[in-house]
Amino acid sequence: MKNIVMAHSKAVSTPTKNTTKSLKVRKSKSSKSKKVCTSAASVSKGKNRGKKIEEDEGSTGGLKLLKRHPVTMSKMTKGRVLKKRLRVQFDRNGSPVGKNAEKMQSYIGVLARTKFPISIASWPGVDKKKKNTLWETVLTAFILGPEHRKMVLQSAGAKWREFKSRLTTVYVLPYVDDPEMLQFPPDDYKFITVDEWTAFVTERTKPAFLVSCMFDIIYIIPTFVNAIVYRSANQLNQM
Repeated sequence: MKNIVMAHSKAVSTPTKNTTKSLKVRKSKSSKSKKVCTSAASVSKGKNRGKKIEEDEGSTGGLKLLKRHPVTMSKMTKGRVLKKRLRVQFDRNGSPVGKNAEKMQSYIGVLARTKFPISIASWPGVDKKKKNTLWETVLTAFILGPEHRKMVLQSAGAKWREFKSRLTTVYVLPYVDDPEMLQFPPDDYKFITVDEWTAFVTERTKPAFLVSCMFDIIYIIPTFVNAIVYRSANQLNQM
């Protein structure tokens, strides 16, 4: 009877040893997985730190006011590499409509900002060869006819003037009394060279230009606002 009891106790005791071993193995595996996860996380953090350092090193030294990076249209660039052209639809008046039209307008804006120096005084002063290059570049990404060339160049000119106006109102005029802030081009637009920025700031801080800006603020803008208010009041009266 005693032998039976002893055998039973041994049989009971042996599984406990196996379970402890299995627990140790599980703990070791989990600890290893934790180490792997922590090492992977440290590597990713190191990469992110490296990216931040590279971004800081690529800074222009100028103002950085945008919360996000400007549009670069990388998808359009990939499409050009893959030779995939998008077809743009037009309405009866010849105006582009649809999603592809929006993409085309965004792409024209990117080209207008990055390919034409802001130091040029006006759009008519831009070299015709550069305008032809812009038209040919747009054709590599979108399916258009020769009759749409004028529309594309007009859109590029308007977007180029809007970009210069934004640079003036946001990055130049608020800092006219602080020349140190105007020494370098905005860090938001790294494609602007120092020479272009210097020429642009010199032109936009001349007394004649500042007087014209004051004239716009005092006379043109209030007149425009009054016209909108008057038109909206008439529409309410007609209802």
